[in-house]
Amino acid sequence: RVLRAEVTALERSLAERSELDVARREDQDRVLARRDAEADELRKSLVESKQEAETRLAIVRQELQLVADERESALRAEVASAERAVAERDVLLDSEREQWERLAAQSGAEAKELQAELVVRQQEADKRLATITQELQAASDQRESVLRAEVASFER
Repeated sequence: RVLRAEVTALERSLAERSELDVARREDQDRVLARRDAEADELRKSLVESKQEAETRLAIVRQELQLVADERESALRAEVASAERAVAERDVLLDSEREQWERLAAQSGAEAKELQAELVVRQQEADKRLATITQELQAASDQRESVLRAEVASFER
């Protein structure tokens, strides 16, 4: 009887342990399943975030390209305007030079003074042209630097 009672107690204890082990494994399986589901959601979220970031990056790149195109167009217009101004200056200088040469033929002393004045005017015009050219180059360099900085900043 005592042995049977001990065997029965051991069997009950074993059954309880087995039930506890099964319950613990089921709990662990539920926890692992929940963690797997959370990991899957995080992966999906990361993929969506990456896609959103890539889309935003593409949009910003397009916007930057539009801005760059607009700035380039404006600079081209400025260059064209400066070139027209230079061409007009050249025409005026040629006209003045011809006038001075005619006057020089008429009067030697007056011609020397007028020629000196023409040289001064031409030097002033050349200085203005150099200034315009430097300003255009500085604007172009600044535009390029700003665009590179914006692209580099956004890509970071």
